[in-house]
Amino acid sequence: FQAEDGIRDAQESRGLGDVYKRQEFIETLRDFDADIFIVVSYGKILPLELLSIPPLKTINVHFSLLPRYRGPAPVQFALLNGETKTGSTIFILDELVDHGPILGTVELDILPDDTNPTLQHRLAESSSDLLLDILPKYQSGVITPQEQNHELATPTKIISKDDGRIDWKETAKQIHNKWRAYQPWPGIYTEWDGKLLKIIECAVNDESTTFPVGTTQDDLVSCGDNTTLKLITVQLEGKNSSPIKDFLNGHPKFKSTQLI
Repeated sequence: FQAEDGIRDAQESRGLGDVYKRQEFIETLRDFDADIFIVVSYGKILPLELLSIPPLKTINVHFSLLPRYRGPAPVQFALLNGETKTGSTIFILDELVDHGPILGTVELDILPDDTNPTLQHRLAESSSDLLLDILPKYQSGVITPQEQNHELATPTKIISKDDGRIDWKETAKQIHNKWRAYQPWPGIYTEWDGKLLKIIECAVNDESTTFPVGTTQDDLVSCGDNTTLKLITVQLEGKNSSPIKDFLNGHPKFKSTQLI
């Protein structure tokens, strides 16, 4: 369940739908006589008529260093790609996705144990400080909006449940990065004994292996490039999650098997 889905469901249940497209809604916003609109974590492209209502336009807080990682999942993609730095960008919205001129950025280190929720939280904190710093400077004309270098733009996409399926041909680090990125949803999962097995917690293991990819050796799984992933907590379909030690005690044949 995602926040945007919840907002959309609430809108539809009240017959609002894409309320921002309705002229009466636009006129209501115009009546506020606001100096500026601020948009955060809203996955719809707003009409230019709405964006241009306030004299200082409509600005957005985006959790990446634009033009990198434009689109709906910048934090997840930074983690997927094993980035060590990211940041937030405040920019003026236009009719294209994360395309408008930049007002300011703040850089943030990605910690080795960061997951999507922890990194989102730290980005929100640093972004609020950046916003408070930028607003008066932008209003007074101290800040001049800077056009993005669109040639350097990289896209992201909406995350689906299928993205969480593990490909054991990937390296242990790539799979662990997927686990970091896809918390709390969709998580990562594989298939064993005809059922889905969700990996609740895992870590990259230092030991190499010559076993085929997807082969288990107690709490280790063989991955691409002879790397191994250490399972810490798992959840078999229809069951509660359990530490891998307890899972192995209850499912001894898992100690040497093949994951799909």
